[in-house]
Amino acid sequence: MINPFPFRRSSTQVTASAAPTRAAKVMEAVKRDINQNVLLVHPDLFIDRLLLRYIANINIDKVVTEVMAKFYDQKAKRWKNFPKNVTTNEETFYPEFIELTSDINTKANELTNVAANRAFGSWVDCHSKTPNANADFVAEIRPDCAYVSNAGVVTGAITTYTDRKRSQSRSEGRSVGKEPKIWWRQMVLAVEVKKVDDKLYLGAFPQLCGYIRQMFRQQLDRRFAFGITISFNQIALWLCDRSGGMGMCKPYDIHKEPEKFVRMICAIALLPSHRIGWDPTLKLYSDALRSFAPSYEIRAALRSKSEIKSGPETTSKTNDDVSNSSWLLTVVDDRETVTKTHEIILAKRPFVIRSAEGMNGRAVQVHQGYPLADDNKTRRCPLVVKTSWQPVEKTHHNRFHEERMYSKVPKLKNRVVAASVVKAGHGLDVSDNTPVSTFNFIRQNLHNEADFHAGAEMNGNVQKLSMYRNMQNADLNEDDKKRIDEMKETMAFMVFDESGITKDHCYFAEEDSLITDRVQTRLILNVWGWPIKFFKDLKELLTVIRDAVEDHQTMFKSGVLHRDVSAENIIIRPALPSLDLPLRELVTKTSGVLIDLDHAKDTDAWKDPKVIADVIREDIQYIGLRLGIKEDAVLHAWKFLPDLAGTSSYCKDAIKLNVLESIPNGKWSPKNLGWRTMEKVPDFGGHVPSANERTGTVPFISHQLMGMRARIVHHAIHDMESFWWVLINLCLTKESGGGRRREDRPKPLRTLIHSLFEDTDACIAVEKALYFNREQGSAIFEELLAWFPEYFEGLKPMLRRWREVLVLGYTYQAYEYHLVHEYVLAIIDGTLTKLAKLPEDDPSSEIEKHLKQRDVAYAYICNIEHPNGVTPPKPIVVPPAGLSPVRNQATAQASSSQSIPEPPSSPSPLPAHKKRKT
Repeated sequence: MINPFPFRRSSTQVTASAAPTRAAKVMEAVKRDINQNVLLVHPDLFIDRLLLRYIANINIDKVVTEVMAKFYDQKAKRWKNFPKNVTTNEETFYPEFIELTSDINTKANELTNVAANRAFGSWVDCHSKTPNANADFVAEIRPDCAYVSNAGVVTGAITTYTDRKRSQSRSEGRSVGKEPKIWWRQMVLAVEVKKVDDKLYLGAFPQLCGYIRQMFRQQLDRRFAFGITISFNQIALWLCDRSGGMGMCKPYDIHKEPEKFVRMICAIALLPSHRIGWDPTLKLYSDALRSFAPSYEIRAALRSKSEIKSGPETTSKTNDDVSNSSWLLTVVDDRETVTKTHEIILAKRPFVIRSAEGMNGRAVQVHQGYPLADDNKTRRCPLVVKTSWQPVEKTHHNRFHEERMYSKVPKLKNRVVAASVVKAGHGLDVSDNTPVSTFNFIRQNLHNEADFHAGAEMNGNVQKLSMYRNMQNADLNEDDKKRIDEMKETMAFMVFDESGITKDHCYFAEEDSLITDRVQTRLILNVWGWPIKFFKDLKELLTVIRDAVEDHQTMFKSGVLHRDVSAENIIIRPALPSLDLPLRELVTKTSGVLIDLDHAKDTDAWKDPKVIADVIREDIQYIGLRLGIKEDAVLHAWKFLPDLAGTSSYCKDAIKLNVLESIPNGKWSPKNLGWRTMEKVPDFGGHVPSANERTGTVPFISHQLMGMRARIVHHAIHDMESFWWVLINLCLTKESGGGRRREDRPKPLRTLIHSLFEDTDACIAVEKALYFNREQGSAIFEELLAWFPEYFEGLKPMLRRWREVLVLGYTYQAYEYHLVHEYVLAIIDGTLTKLAKLPEDDPSSEIEKHLKQRDVAYAYICNIEHPNGVTPPKPIVVPPAGLSPVRNQATAQASSSQSIPEPPSSPSPLPAHKKRKT
């Protein structure tokens, strides 16, 4: 079912360590990800195209022969020791599966000496303990088995569940080993086992997707991931990326097709790391070694200083925190004729992970960092690096949507340091300009129907699940019917025949177009700062809002409409470190920036918004005399509402809005009313939104867009309403400056906040609309203002006038509609003038504490000496090309002999995120 209010449910930006995740929530997200976004292809084509073609130069027949001679019973036509009873407990399957795959893995690695760019791994049983994570609130879920990289380097040899059971048996119950110590970051491939021989084998896939989402969340350098489902004798390989999922339309029988199983496991062991999902443009930084290595070489990122000094045999003191590392990012900017490569040191944790674990969407990550070239400078330039998976339809000639939006705004284009549609050769030192897209690069065009049917006849009995839903007398037993009913929402548009069993040849037909092809992009900006909710005082709050509105106006005048104004997209930007100012002045001399043009739309069409109509002189004179307004002002109104009633009503409401103005000669003029001769304005009426794209963040979306989205063209006034909701949200949830959270929240206030910002989309739409009702809206808004803390008392007149401008704009779609920026800026400027006359806020302990956090964060990222002696790490030494930090022990020891001060535990001054109550 399609959500009738399909906007993002929560804030557009979620801190990496703060978003709580529960198993039930993971499954809800999985269902959204894979609904109508799973492609099934022929199993042989799937394996050949995605695995075997990349190891074609390695002869794996030897492995097949040796493994089958050792483990396969040719007489019984099945693998030895595998359970024969379909009702057998799942745990009896794990040891035999691990033993078999481990032997295949060992023999496969003996076939080649090629060690570079491979994620060497081991097959482990990990069903008894949830893997460790680099963030709090991760879901308590765990695969049954897994293929993990560098097993044993975190806390010595990993003791699997199978090993412990066997050891206990040999030692008559004596306790041995530790619990498995596996990190999500180590996981190469997850396995989900079902004891039931489920002909509808797709039932295990959603659970597998839950593990892959967790892998995406923890492995920031992961582009895609494979997974395996096993339903007793049936085994299937799956792939998940940012376009959804893809898998076999029919599983292999592990006993009847043993050679195919062995080849699949061999390929997993031998594939280059970038062909099993890793991003070679990102490398993990080792604090101890002061060098970089791929994240799947976990030993390089974990070896502690004490271990390095003690020699390579020491493993017991290895640092357990695999998340406590920085990254080196390589971005190749090839927008222009001259290609430029940027190397950026990224901070240990990302600023933002916006659905980075999602398997159907942009999967946005935002990091803070600085140029590697600036590492030895006294003051380096702080940068923001944004990675996302943009729809291919929005990219063209190495340009993608957000970068193109910036390039259309001359005053803002210098904020972009570099932009790149990532290519296959980036990070691999090879010349391959193929964009890293989900369809072409990852899936190898298996979505194409022509490729899918190559060499095979289409089965005439297949039909879409949507067709099955209309069948009344299908020959299905009750269990099959129940399973299909459970899968309707999660596996829609997959292909079934009348018995409910998938056929060898399945395809999406016309529904294939519902899946969005995405390409990996990177954007480097010189805009660094804090979300507006961390304002230090009212003056900074309004200054930042004003600057962001001015940014919006600048974009609008260049034919770009932002469309996603939210609290996290309005940034407090400190002064540039290049200014020769003390640290405290840098962090208090702030300005505002509107960021994130991911959902912006642009136009090259411009229109004159005025209505052309004959002027009725008698009516003009009548309105002027009755309302005390000059005739030229009436003429201005008449251009939009060319009738007596409309013009009269508009003039009357406009005068009411401007009652505080001083009126010369007792008559209103166009200038007094803020009406001026209008030039042409951008025309966004021809914009057609993408089928799978939604704009806006629910708490701040305009009431009009939520309530009548199908009939309303998104305009600048809707974004000005979003700014208004941002301010109201802050005034209801903050106690004062310094990011201080409001603690006194009686039930009526909690109900109010919930109804406006946290309820269902439909309820929020209804609630917001009440505030713009021309008859009752003002009174309802006064009830809301009564809940403001005393600190925000001075903002009430401003918010009242702001609301009246919006109401007038929505009602008449005249000057207040098309010139809304000018009205809003004038209102904010008037309030700032009044605030300037008031005494400065007392530097309370909360504000001072907040400013000290700013000091530390800015000192860290910019390499500025902190007055209290808190300094960032010393310059980083990157090893020459070809030098492996794991194998060069002398270099490691020399590096570790230096004193390496630790950076702040969190480079962000943001306070700890509190778990949302549910």
